[in-house]
Amino acid sequence: MKLIKALSILSVLLMFSGCSDDDTNTTNNGGQSNPSGTNNTDNPSTIIAAGTHLKVTSFINQQYSGNIESVRPVEGRDLPSAVAVSSKSKTLHYLENNGTKLENYYLDYTGNADAADDEYTNSAVFDADHTLITHTILVRDGSDKLSDCRGELLIVNHNKTNNGGDSSATKIEVGSMPDSVAITPDKKYAITADEHDSEEAWGKCTIGTIDPTISIIQLTDDSNQLLAEPQLVKRIKFSRGKLGPREPEYIAVASDSDTVAVTLQDSHEVAVFSLKSVLAQTDDILPETAVTITELAKSDAGTNAWPDGIIAFDVNNAHYFAIAGESNDTITIVNAEGAAVSNPRVTEREVPTSYPCLEADWFPNVKYSPDSITSFEIAGRVYVAATLRYAGAVIVYDVTNPAAPAFEFVMHAGQNDIVGNGVCSEEDTSIVYPEGISSGKFGDAVYLWVANEGDNSVSSIKIEAK
Repeated sequence: MKLIKALSILSVLLMFSGCSDDDTNTTNNGGQSNPSGTNNTDNPSTIIAAGTHLKVTSFINQQYSGNIESVRPVEGRDLPSAVAVSSKSKTLHYLENNGTKLENYYLDYTGNADAADDEYTNSAVFDADHTLITHTILVRDGSDKLSDCRGELLIVNHNKTNNGGDSSATKIEVGSMPDSVAITPDKKYAITADEHDSEEAWGKCTIGTIDPTISIIQLTDDSNQLLAEPQLVKRIKFSRGKLGPREPEYIAVASDSDTVAVTLQDSHEVAVFSLKSVLAQTDDILPETAVTITELAKSDAGTNAWPDGIIAFDVNNAHYFAIAGESNDTITIVNAEGAAVSNPRVTEREVPTSYPCLEADWFPNVKYSPDSITSFEIAGRVYVAATLRYAGAVIVYDVTNPAAPAFEFVMHAGQNDIVGNGVCSEEDTSIVYPEGISSGKFGDAVYLWVANEGDNSVSSIKIEAK
């Protein structure tokens, strides 16, 4: 994501920085068959978008404020629910979909608003009561000069504190400038991608003596109860790859709670490792030789991936990972060893001309820019869904055969966007900028939750089998 922000000529994110919270502002901004902008409530007879096997029967979008960047489903509630994170205002919004709009089921949680440079960058839900947040911290001296770049993992108890600020959250120090967090399916560990965010990689941290790392935090005790003080137990340190600094961007953990994959964005690589093997080593800080690093293939247009989001999924008891290539429009599927299985590129075959797209010398061979990605299962088939930042859209592929992903459908996300005219623009024209995406099962349906950074909104998309 930081590459796109650095290269973008138009600062479209600032256009909507003044949007205010509005719990009644629900609109539909498109599926291919209904782009009119009216609210589509939970009505099984309504088909907003459809593919070979799936149909979208509900789309609700709601605006908030402060750079919505991450949203994660919450299991075990009576209604489809999620926690959305506003990165710059450092706010957690606790949302439930009642079929017509998104309502707060808890008061917003807001962190320390005094440190304007600090951000809540990503999140993961531990259980119905606890959310984990990665927090980047820029430290300045008395002359306002940057003196350090730090990071911490916050654990916020939904029930215990509302509007309590940072002091009410449990804090665990991790590596510099953490950009994402994942929880193992068995809930024993959290893993953060501490990217450093160096100046060389178009980042905020101008201090060059900091190593990018992965941090592993023990969350639970032997009886699987959340520890009062979770402990940092291991770190893996990265250096530089052939194509750039190895800065961890995103984490995914397979269903075995052992196989871990990490995107290394600026070196165009993916790292995989066994969590059990790493934890069994005696040193607290391990070198990158503790993991297997694989360079990702270029697209068929010859462009490097700049991998961002990554998600795990299983097919026939085998583990796979899907990776969003934000600078070459690919969705790369790799196996548990990190070897590529398939590498489809999103093109105008999948995305109609009614969607915005980019065509610019300053970002060659990129039209749509997949950013974040999630996976889900419906009716015995496996799918991945990715956000397309420049198209203001979500695209879904059937990956039941990982070697041959099949396009399922594409649809608009967010509150506001323009209609394309069949010609890609040299300027970044999407004002939705869908950033985070996640998925959760509720009954026979799956709900996609999309964090739209550009227009500060959350989209809740109900998907069912046809």
